[in-house]
Amino acid sequence: MNIYIKVEVKLRELESRLLLAMAAAEKGHEVLLGSNLLTLDLVKKKILKPGIIFEKSIVPSERRIKQLIAYRDNGCKITAIDEEGGFINNSFKEFLEERFSLSSVKLTDKIFTWGIRDYKKFTSYFSKYKNRFSVTGNPRVDFWRKEFDYYYKNQKLSQIKPGDKFILLASNFGAMLHERRIWQEVKVLRDKKNFERGRDEFLYYEFKSYQIRLAAKFVKAMRIVSKKFKNLKIVIRPHPSESVDAWKSIIGPNKNIFVIQDGSIGKWIRKTKLLIHNSCTSGVESHASNIPTIAYRPLKSGFEFKFPNSLSDNVFDEKNLIKKIENIIKKKDGIKRKQDKNFNDYFCNLKNELASDNIVREWEKLDNGKLSKKNNLFKLKTIANLKELKGKIINKSFLNNNQNLDHNSAKYKFPKIGNNELEAITNNLKKSLNRFGNVNVELFSDRLILVNNKNVRSK
Repeated sequence: MNIYIKVEVKLRELESRLLLAMAAAEKGHEVLLGSNLLTLDLVKKKILKPGIIFEKSIVPSERRIKQLIAYRDNGCKITAIDEEGGFINNSFKEFLEERFSLSSVKLTDKIFTWGIRDYKKFTSYFSKYKNRFSVTGNPRVDFWRKEFDYYYKNQKLSQIKPGDKFILLASNFGAMLHERRIWQEVKVLRDKKNFERGRDEFLYYEFKSYQIRLAAKFVKAMRIVSKKFKNLKIVIRPHPSESVDAWKSIIGPNKNIFVIQDGSIGKWIRKTKLLIHNSCTSGVESHASNIPTIAYRPLKSGFEFKFPNSLSDNVFDEKNLIKKIENIIKKKDGIKRKQDKNFNDYFCNLKNELASDNIVREWEKLDNGKLSKKNNLFKLKTIANLKELKGKIINKSFLNNNQNLDHNSAKYKFPKIGNNELEAITNNLKKSLNRFGNVNVELFSDRLILVNNKNVRSK
């Protein structure tokens, strides 16, 4: 079958989407993996033949509904997993109503869930379409498993030497650190009709105000920590939507504070002495990976997300933050891994089979015999490289123009992929899992990857 996988945020999704693509190619399927313009947009325009669509959300905006209809009209089978997951939200119902609707679920052939928890909530709310949902897990969570320790073991960390001790701050503060200004984010939400579908616009502004105040507390705390622990490196990891330059400007010059957005966050979590966060998915990943984790909560607020904080050691002021860091670094005490008896209900693929294999199995059930028509790969490669060239020209034209929000968004969400980067991920996955010897991975353009089976390809 033809399978088309969109990558929106490279740092967050590339590794897991590539693992999924390789699992599909291992079974003989041909996968195109890349930016929306080079995958799903070409399906919508019927330049690519019918196949399996893999969307990262089915938010019921007018634009997304039109896209789903276009995929269906091209004879495709539509599948999706929501990358936000809903597990971090205090109210799953609010998450569900914002990102799903009867119309978007009806247009989708299969929706994959992170675990049994969200599956039960989805099927209860959309009881008429219960058969559209399947418990598979998210391939991102595959990388949290013990067998992926080897995958991260030999990966180098930018600006960090093998013997360096460092702590990791996982930032998700947005607001004053976001690549887009607040008014630009509001425009995007308005275009998606989020406020019309029930989101409180003025509560959103209050949330942004809280994010700014929280970021200020963290900046102050990190400066104090840097002075207290001069031989300890502090790595600030901006959220993929945040600006590295903004963080560097705000944190100021400090010899042992580094703002780094290199590679996926997984390798940083595996090698840090301690992760500090507030209401962040990274706190869930570090918990799953048995890494000491602190939720720093200097502001009590209803905007905090309870689930990731509940898995961490909660600290509420600078004095106790210093004390806790000191005890962990000097190994006077550690942070005992908090137990959550329902944790595996949130993430079903922490044990048993990989989510990647579960999803491929569900895709094969959707095969109707019309999803394997061969694409003209030479034509596709030409189109992809022309689009990349056009993108570079547009980039120069709009270098100082913030009106083109979609273009600016793509620029920081999906920087280009290099051959060396792709080969490193691919070879590491093959060695780590002792699989995929029959899989070919080829870079078609800066943001498009072909993944297929060597044996099928040669026939």
